[in-house]
Amino acid sequence: MAVNEDYVKVWRKRIDTAKKAKEEYEKVNRVNECYSYWRGDQLVEPFDEFGNRRAQINKIHPEVKNNLPGLYFYRPFARLTTAPEVGNDPGSEVDAQTSLLQDTANHLIRDPETRFKEATHLALKEAHWAFGLVEAGYSAEFKDAPNAERPPLKENKDTKITGGKDSTQVGKAEPAVDELGLSVGEDSDYESMLAEVQKLQGQLKSEKFFVKFIPAKQALISSTDKAILEENDWVGYYEDVPLEDVKRSKGYKNLKDLKASTGDEKRDASNEEYCERTGTPKSVRLFKIWDLRTKVRYVFAEGHNKCLLQEAYKRCPLKFLRFDVDPYHFFPRPPLLSKLGPQDDYNQSREYIRKERNSRVSRYTYDDDAIEVGQMQKLETGEMGIYIPRKAGTTNVIEPVNQPSFSGEAVQSLTLSDKEFADVGGVGGDAKVAATKTATQAKIAETKLQAQDSFERTQVAEWLGEVVRELLSLAIERMNLDRWIAINVPADSLYQQQLAMDIGQKFEKINANILSDEAAGVRWDVVIDVESLSPVSEEEKFQKLLAGLQTISAPPLARLFSVSPPLLKMFLDGLGIKSAKDQEIISGSMQQVVQMEMQLAAQSQNSATGVSGQAAPGQPTSPSPGGGPQPGSPPGPGASMPKAGG
Repeated sequence: MAVNEDYVKVWRKRIDTAKKAKEEYEKVNRVNECYSYWRGDQLVEPFDEFGNRRAQINKIHPEVKNNLPGLYFYRPFARLTTAPEVGNDPGSEVDAQTSLLQDTANHLIRDPETRFKEATHLALKEAHWAFGLVEAGYSAEFKDAPNAERPPLKENKDTKITGGKDSTQVGKAEPAVDELGLSVGEDSDYESMLAEVQKLQGQLKSEKFFVKFIPAKQALISSTDKAILEENDWVGYYEDVPLEDVKRSKGYKNLKDLKASTGDEKRDASNEEYCERTGTPKSVRLFKIWDLRTKVRYVFAEGHNKCLLQEAYKRCPLKFLRFDVDPYHFFPRPPLLSKLGPQDDYNQSREYIRKERNSRVSRYTYDDDAIEVGQMQKLETGEMGIYIPRKAGTTNVIEPVNQPSFSGEAVQSLTLSDKEFADVGGVGGDAKVAATKTATQAKIAETKLQAQDSFERTQVAEWLGEVVRELLSLAIERMNLDRWIAINVPADSLYQQQLAMDIGQKFEKINANILSDEAAGVRWDVVIDVESLSPVSEEEKFQKLLAGLQTISAPPLARLFSVSPPLLKMFLDGLGIKSAKDQEIISGSMQQVVQMEMQLAAQSQNSATGVSGQAAPGQPTSPSPGGGPQPGSPPGPGASMPKAGG
């Protein structure tokens, strides 16, 4: 169904309402101030009345800088998990197919053209003073992919594009084209059609995955403003794009009357002069909207009464990172908001100390009847060994001027504001454990801090997992077999043909909805290993793993766990090793060790001095503590030999 002009006006009203609500959110939560404080613009008047710069110690910027390595240090590792009812079925090949998807997902994370780490790092940083937002997609069109090849710049109507990216010819008008971009009139010929077909084929080959960073100030939510994204009516964002890029994009329509506009008349007027003077292309503001009710995506232009794009979608590609979610609103409370007050107090205390230091200079009074002025000037030279005469009978002819000292109070205020800055908490970082009276209280406080840090790292990991899941879903739906093979088969492999055939078979099963059929339920999920994000969490996992291996390596516990897999799973879950694949590796290794120890014990008893491989007739066996035969002793008549490890 086409979007008429009246419906576009309705959407413009919805967008205007959302923009006003967004401005109110930014005002209440001081989003712009949080960003300014991070940059170091914290003082209303940076200079005093004498032209000296006031004291400012930026504690917020290093706070954010120190938090990032604890949350997102390495490139994340995506692990795909299958539903137990699918993966545990006998003869099921779902694990092999999941392995193919897992390798593909990690390739997309590390592919520089995807810009995964660059976009997610920027969003994570912005989440400290607002929230993080990225868009995950797969397209060759400039209207979607930020890393797609863009048209060459066209500064004005007299600029003629003749060839490559940088070749221009000024003074000639462009030939007329139809809605498909084909030349019409005298220039319309068969070669023009072939050139267009070749161009379309090139676009198909250049399709790319992308992760696009969206600044928080550009995000919009419907007036419903509910905390859970799917419960709102629509979500979207705006961006300013060069007008010529929009007109040359094949994905948009209704571009005939499109003009440069950003919604601000003063800004548009100044941009007109600026673009003419600098050669910068004119811009138009596009609003990209995902209707969460009808599953339709729209693109509108500022000041334009027609819809540029209308298409159906399956999943919303916008992924939000919100550390402190407001239960009554969609946009979160910025983590840095609580730090603005202590930061102001710290700067004020530091400024107080600066003023006192500058004002505390040595001052004296002298008795003018006891010393002549010319003699006093000798003392002002500052040289050593200066002597001046004074009149007889005078005492205390030079006395210092007493000045009040407030250094103690100023230092206390500085220390207090520093403590408050740490006490209000934040995201990640090196939180300080408050002084406690007992070791138990200190342990509890430390555990709480570790839980908070782990919770925030898990939030980041889950957000990254959502981004990877969207990329992988797009790969299942759209990526062709040639690229699957190119990603997962080494070019110099001796078994290249066999591997390609194997991947082709798995690819067909995946496309047959064995894994991707949403109607049959979610059969797989993407989990980002928290330990792959930070050296801190990596060290924590290593210590837990080391402690667990030391425990289960004890022979009594090893035998106990070998006969009770559920008990082993409970133990590993308690250690924090909850990955089914990791637990399977540990369980299998432990079973092999127990089996080897029993075999060695049996061989040792059979080869002991005076004991043959077969007991002498009538010779009794040594009883075991349980009343049965000892391990490794021959069975009685008619009994069968037990299997090793049984």
